[in-house]
Amino acid sequence: PIQLQRLTTMIGTVAAAATGSAAAASRYLSSSSTGNPQLVLNEIEKSTEDRRSYRCLLLANGLRAVAISDPDADKSAATACVRTGALRDPRSLQGLAHFCEHMLFLGTARYPDENSFLRFINEHGGVRNAVTSAEFTRYYFDIAPEHLPEALDRLGQFFTEPLFTESATVREVNAVHSEHAKNIPIDARRLLRLDHHLANPQHDYSKYSTGCLETLLPDASKAAELRQRLLQFHSENYSANLTAVAVLGRESLDQLQQLIVAAFSGVANKQLPMPSWESHPYDGTDCGVEVQMVPLRDIQKLEVVFPMKDYTEQFSSQPAHYASHLLGHESAGSLLACLKRRGWANGLSAGCGGGAAGFDFFRVSADLTEAGLANRAAVLRAVFQCVGQLRRAGPQAWVHRELSDLAALAFRYRDREPSAEATQRLARRLLTYPMPQLLTADCLVTEFAPELIAEVLDQLHPHRCKVFAVSKAFEPHCPPDGCVEPIYGVRHRLQPLPPDLLAACLALYNGDAPADGADSLLSDLRLPDPNPFIPSQFALIAAPPGSPPPRVVLEEAGLRLWHRADAQYCLPKLCLTVVMATPDAWSDAFSAANSQLHCQLMSDALNPVLYDAQLAGLSASLAACAEGISLSIQGFGHRLPALLEAVLDRLSRPEVEQLRFDSVIERYRKSLKNFALEQPLQQCLFHQSVLCCSLVWTHQQRLDAIEGATPAAAAEFARCQLLPAAAGGRPRFLLAFACGNAEVEQVVAAGGGIAQTLRRHAAAADGSQGRPQPPERQPHRQRDVLLPEAGDARRHHLLRCLAAEHHKQALTKLLVQSLKERFFNSLRTQQQLGYLVQLAERPGVAACGLSFCVQSERHPAELESRIDEFVEAAGPLLAAMTPAELRDHAEALRARLLERPKRLGAACFDRPDRLAALLLPPGGTSEQSAVEAGPLRHEELLDFYRTWVAKDSLRRRKLAIHVISQKSFGPAVQEDKYEGYPGSVITDVAAFKSGLKLGPLPARF
Repeated sequence: PIQLQRLTTMIGTVAAAATGSAAAASRYLSSSSTGNPQLVLNEIEKSTEDRRSYRCLLLANGLRAVAISDPDADKSAATACVRTGALRDPRSLQGLAHFCEHMLFLGTARYPDENSFLRFINEHGGVRNAVTSAEFTRYYFDIAPEHLPEALDRLGQFFTEPLFTESATVREVNAVHSEHAKNIPIDARRLLRLDHHLANPQHDYSKYSTGCLETLLPDASKAAELRQRLLQFHSENYSANLTAVAVLGRESLDQLQQLIVAAFSGVANKQLPMPSWESHPYDGTDCGVEVQMVPLRDIQKLEVVFPMKDYTEQFSSQPAHYASHLLGHESAGSLLACLKRRGWANGLSAGCGGGAAGFDFFRVSADLTEAGLANRAAVLRAVFQCVGQLRRAGPQAWVHRELSDLAALAFRYRDREPSAEATQRLARRLLTYPMPQLLTADCLVTEFAPELIAEVLDQLHPHRCKVFAVSKAFEPHCPPDGCVEPIYGVRHRLQPLPPDLLAACLALYNGDAPADGADSLLSDLRLPDPNPFIPSQFALIAAPPGSPPPRVVLEEAGLRLWHRADAQYCLPKLCLTVVMATPDAWSDAFSAANSQLHCQLMSDALNPVLYDAQLAGLSASLAACAEGISLSIQGFGHRLPALLEAVLDRLSRPEVEQLRFDSVIERYRKSLKNFALEQPLQQCLFHQSVLCCSLVWTHQQRLDAIEGATPAAAAEFARCQLLPAAAGGRPRFLLAFACGNAEVEQVVAAGGGIAQTLRRHAAAADGSQGRPQPPERQPHRQRDVLLPEAGDARRHHLLRCLAAEHHKQALTKLLVQSLKERFFNSLRTQQQLGYLVQLAERPGVAACGLSFCVQSERHPAELESRIDEFVEAAGPLLAAMTPAELRDHAEALRARLLERPKRLGAACFDRPDRLAALLLPPGGTSEQSAVEAGPLRHEELLDFYRTWVAKDSLRRRKLAIHVISQKSFGPAVQEDKYEGYPGSVITDVAAFKSGLKLGPLPARF
């Protein structure tokens, strides 16, 4: 990244140039007055479609800032970013930067209450969080617009007078440790941790960034010493000249500037140097090796990592992006397409990332099949064959032009970001790029630099790579008493790459013919064709004013089509959702599994087309759901019909070749099996659905259902069950919704084309033998849910309300809004039960509920007891709530419910359930709940709590789901933990569900 001295020079040059003309002087103002900015930059390069206004500031203390004025913003937001992160941790206190991030939320001299910031943000409809990366730490929030000034003042105090109290230090280090424990079972983090561990041990990159008790406070008696080190770290690394602030609000730029100056002028400028690293974590001695890693999940992965120069300053040409674009391409003739054709890979990515100022990495990562793992030497040769081909061809001007065009399209017609996302992105960019190019740097590719592209490709040398191979197949070769990474316990071994393999890779890299003829390994490897989906027409239709509701524009036998013209986003984009409604898609586990398999097979077959479309700003997704099969396409309207035609054409031919079928079903099976190792939160929510909802099939049921599946059987199922008017099945119906920049006539033509294409295929299936029958299946039985390698237990506690009309929905939401900060403060901040502590609403068709979740290393039985204590204490808390507090919570809830989608795709309800909510008469919409939330009285909220939530209520319904850590509590449920347990234990899911009352069916549309 650009050094401070150079950035200051750039700003100075701009300011000096501004003195040359009166017009320029009006744009670049300067002032030396104390408290006023040194520099005000009013004109920043931006998209012609961007309706926000921007102003960059350099405060007198050296702090950079950007004010973003958006009169239409639903939420105001701010982010403060500091150019310090985990790489700055002392080696004796690894994780200190992350711990400092946690502690800054827990009180300042002006606002000493530990929970003050969280409570203020929550009471006014906002969210807050922070992120510590290797090089940066970001603190951000969004909030109801009228409360921005105080929220900004509170954020500014993080950088002037943090308290770092000793009592909070002792407690919050446990929260950091809980976050560390949550990450241990995640294989992506384990691979990254192994990469850091195996780097040069003298380099800052080798340190552990998250931190845990062992690295921060192994001895609880030294909490006072840890607090002093926190104060020292903050003093030595937090400085105004290393800080940038982005603020977005409804106010004018002048008003936002005043708020920024008031909140952040007091941050001390310690004139600290901009952190950078001259050496690379890969010093050369650790390359030319294969690192075999044993994951927890059943996955196969090959990652080839090269040390790379830092090209951040070359943001106008982005030479590494050229290489990643071609190596990671997925169209016909690409490296991935060739590997897939051989059944070796299912996915591939390539690009730079993971470095810091002064160094970077280039990674080529492939998701392998089992056959690909067995042939990983050939996969590695294929990578270098592709690199060699690019080196021989040389940088292509037409590829650069296409990249430039694609980048310009994406930048000009970018969807409006939510307020918090925009400030997070821009605050970090202020510390990286020149102010005039704050928005455009690294988003536009304006220069062609063939010499830099060649330099990037030259660095992808076989002798400079480190190869990570990930598979459970390595378990016999990586015993627990062998090489084990000490933080996460990652088992691995290192082996030098065989000399003959390196020689073959080097020959391919140099373009020479290797002795074994490996240059013909991928004879169909070639550069991609020009992208056929790049649009050239961007005219906007004359949309009606306001936001008119959708209306039916086409209705015929088996088809209903809605249309809504966009008058809000004003982009040349269109969203189209098609639901092929069929009762046979999800009626049993066999149908659900085969519907999901069909969608994955078709998505895999369409991948080369979808990848080109994605590069050109179009996307398409296919998903199986309870309503049938959902197809969602969105992007530039000019080329959307071409993509739709390509997708429908492939859907009309459900046959796939055996090799791809084997690869896709292998991936599907493993995803079902690997769910047992998902985060406990996901386990809880899924098992809640199994217990409380119909038409929810367990992963084992779906695994059983696809046993013995074949390509022919999968194709027959698709023909007979998933497409409209197919013979041998029940009636089908097409539902379509188009929203965006399209005339009614265009939408009607598209809808008619969809129906015609799918019916033409269905007619060809008239000779089918009817519905394919599932194999005989074993009866389902309930099993204890145990997490084999995870250290966390999860407690999920659901209180259900047996009514779902708007009034009770609003009361449920208001109760959550009123209690969630107190729940978090009690169980997380004060009791330190775990890192993940959540209170949320769980909506349903006929009922809504309160969901209390805690993930912890403690036993779920204890967690349930703590939750019950909080629920019991909530009554007096609610009774003591003042009218002003209730009003604040009601207004915060209304602000959340009425927040408008920032992207056209989000407004188009691309899921069938959202589509139903949009098209049906009011029935659970956020708008209606928001209306109900306004006039709610204190007595109503208390009565609602006493009726549905209070422990002594006869109408309360409670469901508790315990996910138990096998590592912590053994392979069997400990009966003594449940001695005296007041509830009944569910031992038979089917019997339990058969005794539940059925709610009304959702209205059909």
